[in-house]
Amino acid sequence: MNVRLEKSAINKLIILIILSLLPLYPSPYFRRTLFLVLYFAYLGVAWDLLGGYTGQGSFVHAAFVGLGAYTSALLFIWWRVTPYISMFIGALVSALFAGLIGYLCFRFGLRGHFFFLASIAFLVAMRYSFTNWDLVGGATGLIIPLESHVPWFYLQFESKLPYCYLMLIFLFAEILLAEKIVKSKLGYYFVAIREDELASESLGINTLRYKLISFVISAAFTSLAGTLYAFFVGYIAPETVLSDILTVQIVIVAILGGAGTIYGSLIGAFIMVPLMEYTRAFLGARSGLDLIVLGSLIILICVLYPHGLIKLIGKIYHKLPRIRGDH
Repeated sequence: MNVRLEKSAINKLIILIILSLLPLYPSPYFRRTLFLVLYFAYLGVAWDLLGGYTGQGSFVHAAFVGLGAYTSALLFIWWRVTPYISMFIGALVSALFAGLIGYLCFRFGLRGHFFFLASIAFLVAMRYSFTNWDLVGGATGLIIPLESHVPWFYLQFESKLPYCYLMLIFLFAEILLAEKIVKSKLGYYFVAIREDELASESLGINTLRYKLISFVISAAFTSLAGTLYAFFVGYIAPETVLSDILTVQIVIVAILGGAGTIYGSLIGAFIMVPLMEYTRAFLGARSGLDLIVLGSLIILICVLYPHGLIKLIGKIYHKLPRIRGDH
């Protein structure tokens, strides 16, 4: 057991060192792409707590990204509240929203495809509301003004390098928290609900309560990334942080790497984001070939490795005893 824990700690340290060195590559485009990789990996882990471990696949997570982004942006524009504080206010708003829609869905027994449809409906409703709401910028969105006085205090940097490291810190903090959750009694309840919800209820597990807890935690995590993204790009709009495509990308990242594995989202993000970014850059943004290539890859992986690429990487890893130091 101790040997396994040591190997796990060493593997985490190796991953952290590699990811910490990547932002040092001086290309601005590379750093932007790397930020998006870490950003989607973070969102994938957050979604995985609900969709992968609890089995409640959701298509509403872009709404939580949007709530976090809009809350922090508006508090900064109106009262110059630092994002380091407003991101947690946004997380609270997202958690309350998740609790509301989760209760409405789970209380009346929505699950599976019906929960998918209901979550999409909530996302679409929110996007149209924000699009027609002048207070939050409407369809034109919000431009986050530059702050000349102590800009770092307002999450504004000239280089993309600090954003990459901030996103990396948030990603690893989330992974550590997620591991603690899934290895706790709470995590065992999540998995039990995923495997057989009716059997879990018969054993005395309050499935409504634990599905709500999973939903709220997932939403709060997701919201924090929305703030980082908003100040990274300096502009938000309903079509960028409340879009259907964003939710689909989050789900793809988790499933591509392996749902219910935590680290699978990191693998999925490192495949999806560079593939889409560089395909779009070389083939043109309007060609749509990036989506065709991504869709083809997803179909191929789902057919060959339905449990995600993390299973394939695990098999390769166990076949390399010399690299692992085994004898």
